[in-house]
Amino acid sequence: MPKAIHLSLTADEFGLLFDGLCVREYAWRQTAMLMREELPEDLSVCEECNGLEEAEALELAYSKLVANIHQQYRDQMAGS
Repeated sequence: MPKAIHLSLTADEFGLLFDGLCVREYAWRQTAMLMREELPEDLSVCEECNGLEEAEALELAYSKLVANIHQQYRDQMAGS
């Protein structure tokens, strides 16, 4: 099992970090759409990559990360 990293951030710092991850997730979702020859909402955010497999892998990785962090945030806010 990978080693867990625990961070201590202010709410504002968390917001900035989370926003940045959401932007990256969106960019890779748009890139995967482009690689599947679909029409992305925003071509300007598409990333360079080696093809569909890489784009989809990064889209999935960011999606899971965002969901995981969001769930942990909700859990902590519910316990406050």
